[in-house]
Formats: sequence, structure tokens, C-alpha cells
Amino acid sequence: MVRKKRKSLYDTIPFDDPKEIQRDMYKYQCIHCRYEEEVPGYVVEEFVWWEEMDEEYAKTKEDRMPTLVCPKCEGMLKSK
Repeated sequence: MVRKKRKSLYDTIPFDDPKEIQRDMYKYQCIHCRYEEEVPGYVVEEFVWWEEMDEEYAKTKEDRMPTLVCPKCEGMLKSK
């Protein structure tokens, strides 16, 4: 008898609709090497949420958009 695999909550990604992801993209550019990348909105929103939880850190930021690490030079990616 072959057992049927039980579906887990972790088997699917709740935000995997490609149209939804493409519509909600933010442009980022490295301030050192000028590398450009589009970052999905759900990633940016996670960073914004965590930064809002840390009020002291939030006071040091000039805007709400998070800074990310450049995959090419490890510099700083900033929102365009």
C-alpha cells in the first residue's frame, strides 16, 4: 500500500502569484558599483516592518525604505 503524502503548510508559498510579484517591485541601485536590481514588495515590507519595531534605529534613517547589500560588491543598495 502506497501512502499518500500529507500536504503541509510549508509545501506552498502563499504569495507565489507571478503577476502579483511583478506588479509590486522596487528598483534598487548600489551606491558603489551602480548595480541595479528589482526587489519584490513583500521583501521590502518585511524590512520596513522590522525597522519600525526598532524605534531607535528608525530614528537614524532618512527614509522608510530599507538598505540592502549589493550581491556584486557587497556595497549598499538604496531605493531609486
